Amino acid sequence: MTSNIRRICPENIPNELKEVDQWVVWKSLPAPGQPKPRKLPFCPKTGRAARTHNTPGKSYPNRPEDTWADYGTAWRVFQHGGYAGIGFVFTERDPFAGVDLDNCADPQTRRLTPDARAIIERLGTYTEFSPSGTGVKLICRAVKPAGRCRTGTYESYDRQRYFTVTGWHVGTSPYTCESRQVEYEAVYRSIFPAKEQPVIPPPAPRPPSAHTGALSDMDVLGMAFKAANGSKTAALYDGDLSEFGGDESSADASLAWRLAFYTRSEWGGGIGQLINLMENSALRRDKWYEPRAGTTWIEWECQKAINGTTEVYRPIHAPPGARKEAIRTRIANETK
Repeated sequence: MTSNIRRICPENIPNELKEVDQWVVWKSLPAPGQPKPRKLPFCPKTGRAARTHNTPGKSYPNRPEDTWADYGTAWRVFQHGGYAGIGFVFTERDPFAGVDLDNCADPQTRRLTPDARAIIERLGTYTEFSPSGTGVKLICRAVKPAGRCRTGTYESYDRQRYFTVTGWHVGTSPYTCESRQVEYEAVYRSIFPAKEQPVIPPPAPRPPSAHTGALSDMDVLGMAFKAANGSKTAALYDGDLSEFGGDESSADASLAWRLAFYTRSEWGGGIGQLINLMENSALRRDKWYEPRAGTTWIEWECQKAINGTTEVYRPIHAPPGARKEAIRTRIANETK
């Protein structure tokens, strides 16, 4: 096996995946400031960028599923050239879940690390080598427990992500995607052990906040996602902790400060709007509702972001309906 897999073995790809019309093609493109290139998905039918889901605050001309295709189309487009491979999109409508293990295989010998072998044996489902040959991907029939998706070299998804698919089967695994809910949950809990303290249930997601600011929640998210660092903010809002090495607290603080740039301004909704935006993000977790300094942890974190933000959003033209003096007074009162 060479250091990079140059072709795909379609005969090894499970038929149950081929029967689902959730396929894309992908290209490997440089990622500025990142050690590895990004594997970006494209629609086999149009050649345009594909989406695994919609990002809140953004508008799109079509649905995510409109950017996917059937397996046959994806395979033919890949064969014609211009793309590095094909990929399968996980959604809440299909029965599949995947585990991605990085840096666990020797690309020359195909030798696996003991930890990777243990997970492969425990899940007992279809497993293949990644495009680089240095990792493996496992696909089974299961639903991922609510919570984190990645830490270190381990990732796990059952929706809103796609996996590159090579067909380079790991010899000891089945050629089919097996039903493995119990085993999948056991592996997940071994990576993300449950906390010993009682779990404090978070409140239900709030509706868009009602505040006196000119910027709605969707306005704030739309501008935050279109800013210079918008792609990182959008990924963070969607629960991607890769920029922080899986450090949840650092990710929470970063998102709060990025959004406070808008909510702290005279056009925003202050700390109330910031808390609402945070609670509707994919970062929300039990810790946010633990007591901290006479309030909850998330309210304390948002207050720090509001108090510490000095550079704030200032529009070139005032949004319609803004009441500047009332908003200035409210923000001043909140930060005393």
